[in-house]
Amino acid sequence: ALVDGYVGGMRRNILDLEAGDIQIFAKNYRDKPSIYERIHDPASLLKALDKKGYRAAPRLMAPGLVASGDTSTGVFFRGVDIQRDSQVSAIHKHVRSGHWLDMSKSKSVVLGRRLAKTLGVKPGSELVIVAQGADGSMANDLFTVGGILKGISDGIDRTGVFLTEAAFRELFVFPEGSHQIIVRRPPSLPLAKATEEVAAINPQLETLSWRQLMPTLATMLDSTG
Repeated sequence: ALVDGYVGGMRRNILDLEAGDIQIFAKNYRDKPSIYERIHDPASLLKALDKKGYRAAPRLMAPGLVASGDTSTGVFFRGVDIQRDSQVSAIHKHVRSGHWLDMSKSKSVVLGRRLAKTLGVKPGSELVIVAQGADGSMANDLFTVGGILKGISDGIDRTGVFLTEAAFRELFVFPEGSHQIIVRRPPSLPLAKATEEVAAINPQLETLSWRQLMPTLATMLDSTG
């Protein structure tokens, strides 16, 4: 019972906090992650997914640097559609201190817990963000730490910086497109069938289930389940 509970909790955390059931990318994005490799018409794809009963949310992603005082470190920015993201991910419920993203606070970010510790910041602290914009310009601005997350995963804990979709687009001069779409399937629909159905909506994109994205972890969960 203890092992079953542990495995079930791990599976829920993977799906609810980070991976979703299915993820969609531009064909070349996972091989060579770049701000330029994008899903060009995410709105049409999201509309088609909504129509078929899926929940879906776009994510914008890019690397960069943040600094506080004399400390700076490399990070990975994630721009989120607040309303849609809350339908596919429970990460907004896992804020340890401060608050989750708010459309009324466009210059506010949420950090992974280890990143916050590395920078020595807390809610209310100021951060300098430096990155390269999609137009080749230097993207830099001053943001405020709105919240700090509980433990999520090593990647998010150490390098995760979340900001609103609008703030990401302005900072990175990225007016259109998305890098990732996270999808949650109807509970009654098997994962393999759902993945095939989602992939058929736009065969030009790469569509993968969480099991395909994390085969080692899937095998481990199967062996202990």
